[in-house]
Amino acid sequence: MGLYDRKPEYSIGCPLIDLQHKQILRITAELHQAMVNNIGLEATKLMLDKVVSYTRFHFASEERLLLETGHPGYEEHRADHEKQMEKVVAFQEKAKANGPMAMEEIRFLRDWLEPHIQNSDMPVGLHWKQQSTLPSAPERDDAKLAV
Repeated sequence: MGLYDRKPEYSIGCPLIDLQHKQILRITAELHQAMVNNIGLEATKLMLDKVVSYTRFHFASEERLLLETGHPGYEEHRADHEKQMEKVVAFQEKAKANGPMAMEEIRFLRDWLEPHIQNSDMPVGLHWKQQSTLPSAPERDDAKLAV
């Protein structure tokens, strides 16, 4: 299994969010592969921008679903997203200022995503499963936007 493979334990039971998590892992894997292949600093920075942009999109989408389903932990979850986004943006700014990224730095992207899914999104997934109005990925095809 690769560094950014989607693992079964990443499924929270909400098709839209599961698809978005898969997209984040896919574009992060592309960034990792680009670094392995040494495609160049500017191209790598553009790919990192793509990861950051899609993460913003995903967090907004997830927060919208939290509101739509009346999740009681919305404010706490949103605050966690803000904290995680600050870390990702700080990583992006560091990479832009300091030039080439080290492989240890790229692992940061996985290291914040896994705990977020497993610790923050799993309980939310349980709430979504209880909601009769839960949108599915085919009904909400915005999971691939911003990629």
